[in-house]
Amino acid sequence: MVRSAVRLALFSACLLLAACDKKPGDVTRATLRLRVAADPACQPSETNPYRVSALGDFPTTDRTVGILDPARGTLVFDTFPVDTRAVRVESDEMFGGTRFGFGAADNDLLLLPLSRTCRVSDEALPGLLGAAIARLPNGGMLAIGGAIDDIAQRSVLRLGAGAAHPELLEVNDALFTKRSFASATVTDNFVVVIGGNARSGDAPEDSIEVYNLETERFDRDSLPTMFLREGRSRHGAIALGQGLVLVAGGQGENGLLASSEIVDIENGNVEVDVGSLPSPRRNVSLIALDDGTVLAVGGEVALSTTSYRPVGDVLVFDVQARTYAPLVDGLAFEARVGAAALALPGNRVAHIGGSLASEFVDAVDILHTHGEPHIERAALINPACATGAFCRALRDVRATTLLDGRALVAGVDAQNGSSHLYMLDFNRNTSAEISSTSAVTDVVTLADGTAVVLTREGLFLRRDTLASRYDNPSTLIAGSMDGILLDTPTHWNVAGNSVTALADARIDVPLLRYADVDIELAVEGDADLLLVGEADSDVVSVREDEVGFALCHAARVSGENVVVSRRGDTFAFNGGSGTMSCASSGGLGLYISIAITARAGTALRALRLVRIAH
Repeated sequence: MVRSAVRLALFSACLLLAACDKKPGDVTRATLRLRVAADPACQPSETNPYRVSALGDFPTTDRTVGILDPARGTLVFDTFPVDTRAVRVESDEMFGGTRFGFGAADNDLLLLPLSRTCRVSDEALPGLLGAAIARLPNGGMLAIGGAIDDIAQRSVLRLGAGAAHPELLEVNDALFTKRSFASATVTDNFVVVIGGNARSGDAPEDSIEVYNLETERFDRDSLPTMFLREGRSRHGAIALGQGLVLVAGGQGENGLLASSEIVDIENGNVEVDVGSLPSPRRNVSLIALDDGTVLAVGGEVALSTTSYRPVGDVLVFDVQARTYAPLVDGLAFEARVGAAALALPGNRVAHIGGSLASEFVDAVDILHTHGEPHIERAALINPACATGAFCRALRDVRATTLLDGRALVAGVDAQNGSSHLYMLDFNRNTSAEISSTSAVTDVVTLADGTAVVLTREGLFLRRDTLASRYDNPSTLIAGSMDGILLDTPTHWNVAGNSVTALADARIDVPLLRYADVDIELAVEGDADLLLVGEADSDVVSVREDEVGFALCHAARVSGENVVVSRRGDTFAFNGGSGTMSCASSGGLGLYISIAITARAGTALRALRLVRIAH
């Protein structure tokens, strides 16, 4: 007990960060409070020094890294850049955490052990069944509404960024209307809460409530009151950008709905001139791919007023025309009850578990949308059984994509009702059970990389990687899959110091986002470098004799590495015989992600990424 108390006090010490190398008007100071979980199994056992790194749109140098010795108490780092976007703290003991949204105010940073599930609340959490989950930009989370004994709640559970314990908002700060099976969508600086119902069988809500992330309260005065044309619950919802939220399908007052509506927060209205789904359905999954494409996947259609059957069709929503169309005619997932649809890096979608007619399926299917769209079964290997991804049939599946491209999956054993948690690694084609839990109501990955497992008995946190979108990686590929994500391992041969495409294939760097960057690529054969922006994308062609855009390129010396440099909307290409500069389309926005598509026979030996201060 004494050591535990000392440990808690030790790691709650303050770390004062100050960018003092700037002029006085630019100096940023922030107190970072380091916390540990209350769960004794998730507390550090040693008092080792911690490495503290400033993260942002700048390269890593000795001025962006410092060492914190807990025995020294409060420390000051005075060399961190004023535009620090995040701070990461890590130890040799594999403990650490990342704090995003770092600024002048006091900040908590929860230190967690890697790859361990940690309880952060012992009490039953009200209203989590049917609660709407909103992942906040700063790393926090809201769980809004939900039901207890079929009666909806007004409660809002808030887990602050870096917090060691969730809190229930006071009654005056909670929902105005009781809701379960509503949606909560983050757009701009708001969380838009739409629909839901007070109890099963009641008419669903048509009202909309908006939580302001700046004031941390529901905005009941400054925004106009908005209503859907049709009340709905168990619907799909997704942000389209520019304050727009698409709402599709759901349970209506007189049955299932096929209609869609768009809530416009910026203009305070609801757009009803929107195309409909092919059939009325509930629980449709609206998914945004890396390139911004919005898909509507599956759902349940009615057989009677009380029974439903699943559908597996894949539709693409045209944001400009406001209409749906099949991604490819006839392309669909197996129609499985209780499966989860999950967006994966590389413009892919996973369809996990569930039951087909009377047969439960122990499998994961992957939709590939690049090239010729197709669906294939993932060849996941679980060492605990001869066949299958989970060694059991799963129902009521919940899933979330981690920042490094792996998936955390929770589900219920279809035979005995026990709950289980799995880690799926699509790069290595592996599946492994990581813990058994109480009944899981949802799983979500927060912006800082923490995974939250919500159950009816409590709330748990996991951290499986300390990677951040602001990292500065060493050379990637070089015969290793670390830091990259293959579209499917069967498309690549990993050998020696290179990976070779066996078919037309794609590699993604799933986590990192860059503003100004230098990209050096060692490649033998033809490849395309994909620069995916916030609203548009550009393709840099890498050929044996040239590199660049279609109308602006530089000559390449055969076998030489190519360098692509981005500075705002200007790109420079160098293939070993000189540099050519030209402008991009201008639609990429501030940040880009990076992927590579390669033709069969192309060998990739290295990908070097250098973040440039701007």
